[in-house]
Amino acid sequence: MPDTPPRYADVGRALSRLALATVFVSGGRHVWRHPDGPAQGAETFLKSCRRAVPLLDRFTDRQLVRANAAVHVTAGAALAAGIAPAASATALAGSLVPTTLAAFP
Repeated sequence: MPDTPPRYADVGRALSRLALATVFVSGGRHVWRHPDGPAQGAETFLKSCRRAVPLLDRFTDRQLVRANAAVHVTAGAALAAGIAPAASATALAGSLVPTTLAAFP
């Protein structure tokens, strides 16, 4: 008979993923709808990013902020649904780096 974790562990994991995902989906959705404030706050950070990565010059601050919001919504929804939870969590963790650096210079 294989060792299986108790049923409550599975429920706990699912609830934890759902709770965490809710924060990202909600925040990402808000930023997607209202990107101007976050784009203005990220302006200084994005200028320094553009010096390091000239490819970013093709995109406006608003577009870059919306792209980050799209990552939050997409990866958050995938995490909530249990679709590739490790990859979803990695995408969310990676997207938090520019979000944090932009918000707290």
